[in-house]
Amino acid sequence: MELILTSKSGPEETRALTVEDLRSADCRGIPSEEVIERTLLKVDLDSVENLSKKKAFCLEAKNITDEDGAVLLWACALHGHNELSDIAFPRNELGPRFSATLADYLRVNTSIVKIDLHDNHITDACVPSFVQMLSINSSLSNLRLSNNQITREGASTLFNGIKTNYGLQYICMEAAPGTMNPGLAIRPLKGILPADQIDLASRHFGVLSTLLVCKIISHYKPQLTELAIDRNPLLEAGAMELCDMLKHNDDIRVLDVRFCALGPAGMSAICEGLRVNTSIERVLALSNNLGADGCTALEQLLTRKVDHSQLKYIDVQDNLFPQSNKISLRAVAEKQCPDLKLVIDAVDGGSSS
Repeated sequence: MELILTSKSGPEETRALTVEDLRSADCRGIPSEEVIERTLLKVDLDSVENLSKKKAFCLEAKNITDEDGAVLLWACALHGHNELSDIAFPRNELGPRFSATLADYLRVNTSIVKIDLHDNHITDACVPSFVQMLSINSSLSNLRLSNNQITREGASTLFNGIKTNYGLQYICMEAAPGTMNPGLAIRPLKGILPADQIDLASRHFGVLSTLLVCKIISHYKPQLTELAIDRNPLLEAGAMELCDMLKHNDDIRVLDVRFCALGPAGMSAICEGLRVNTSIERVLALSNNLGADGCTALEQLLTRKVDHSQLKYIDVQDNLFPQSNKISLRAVAEKQCPDLKLVIDAVDGGSSS
């Protein structure tokens, strides 16, 4: 946001808009002091003086409407502590108006590092505001958007903001009840930090986080040889995102999707990605409720794989395979991929790591 200054004696001057400008200007959209005071009272803050003392502004489950949320942001901009670092409004009713105001606010703010908007009414329509915010702000490090109404399309749009931002460290798109998991660590996946700091296991990732993981890996190509995204509820939708990424990745050697609730359809998607992939040698897919159809998908992978020597190890224990399917899968593996170590049962001598 820029401010154009004019004078009678000199040329126009263009500079960045500051909070001081907002305080002194009669800008359209800025709420009156009366509206600010009334809104603060709604959330049990009796005065702007009370607000000005807070370095962390946290209001959980206060039934804050979208309009009131926007007013509270203006209150922060006009009267908040100059070292305000955290804004946490989880479990409220915030939506597009709040999101647009937040984007404008963070254009001029350099102190806020954490924003928690867990469980609000944030939809795909709000996402362009977050993209705008991320493309300009450089101080924000943690953004929590879990349990909102953002779809895969919205998450894909959000990636455009992540691409242009170099300060964001964590983004949380899904969260288990009662947890404060910071979410997805951005910087290691971008290659800013060493790949050995990538930790994607047991993060409660669903399809939105998986989509972001795959887009970041595809765009930045970190030196990642093992993708361990195990113990996350990926389901079929998350597996489909992995499928698209695996088709174009030639760095990953180990894929760990243990305990990811893939189901037979999810395993079919993974197998489609593996069929085209040219680098993965080891696959760990224990306990995914694959059943007979998942076993058939594996058979088709081994039959249709172009390079039958690429896959060295597949562990698919505890997947509810009928005995007849186990026999058939072993026969296909022996015929098509004689160098493959296939572990279906503990008797096969497999390892889960």
